[in-house]
Amino acid sequence: MTSDDLIEMNRRVAFALWNVASQTGTPKALSPRLIFPELRTGDIRVSEQEARLLWCTMLQETSYYYAVEAPTAETYIQSGTKPISARTDLALYESLESGFKRVANIEFKAHSSTLKHIKKDAEKLIRERITGNWFHLLSAANSATIPRLFEKFVAAFTACSSHVRNDVDIVFSICVLRNRQMLTRRFIYRQGQGDFVDQIKSFFSNSDAWVVIIP
Repeated sequence: MTSDDLIEMNRRVAFALWNVASQTGTPKALSPRLIFPELRTGDIRVSEQEARLLWCTMLQETSYYYAVEAPTAETYIQSGTKPISARTDLALYESLESGFKRVANIEFKAHSSTLKHIKKDAEKLIRERITGNWFHLLSAANSATIPRLFEKFVAAFTACSSHVRNDVDIVFSICVLRNRQMLTRRFIYRQGQGDFVDQIKSFFSNSDAWVVIIP
């Protein structure tokens, strides 16, 4: 699996999300059958589940196989005191003569999220030793939204830096519904080539290096 594949899949899912109708809205010609439901307050509920479901739908048209809530290869102590397998939101596989080979782990988040929850997924993407993909869904964004999110990413990955014992390869995509844009960029760290924390800080501080995708 290449990072170009992941970026293209993220792009397709973003386009589908931008065309999802709300429960009280009118569907468009390109709207998927999925809708954003209405809360009791009258607001529209947007969650990471819509992104994951559209990812799974999109995968039906590719050569990849997938598993949801796939057990991790490593064990973790993210709650309690006993090391146990964690869960990856969506795992991608290639079909080989020898069987299925896991080629990417995808984690989904929505809205501002907490540092604690971002850190849990950051640790998994670092320790699982295969290509990672982070898909983050935001309802809307102003000039401060993305920088605040990036600060959480830096804090979370810095806190997990002691787990870096191998190369780290992660595609990040942040999809903003109301603004109808997606920011995407690939982070690559090669073991022994510089300081991980310095590179993660540089990655999230250089906003000009991110690719902006719009309809």
